[in-house]
Amino acid sequence: MDREQLIAALKNFRLACVEIDCIREDNLFDFEEVYQGVFIINITIKEEWLNKKYDENALEELIKLLYQNTTSKTRESILTLRLCKENNVDTLQTKEVV
Repeated sequence: MDREQLIAALKNFRLACVEIDCIREDNLFDFEEVYQGVFIINITIKEEWLNKKYDENALEELIKLLYQNTTSKTRESILTLRLCKENNVDTLQTKEVV
């Protein structure tokens, strides 16, 4: 799966993230291709949403959403989800998806 295909395949996941108010509506995920067809996805999370969650619970909740809104073929193209705070380059948590 290439970058454009992955962006399209993650549309419902991104909309689900907007629905639970963890990302801004105009938020686009950042993709790092680690090798051909396999990506790290950086997700910029709203600080106010994170303040309501423990970091571990936030990541687990997003992984559940990912599984509910994507196919196994899509998830095979995702090596890692990386959560980043808004206005901050610090990585909160990283977890392999596959």
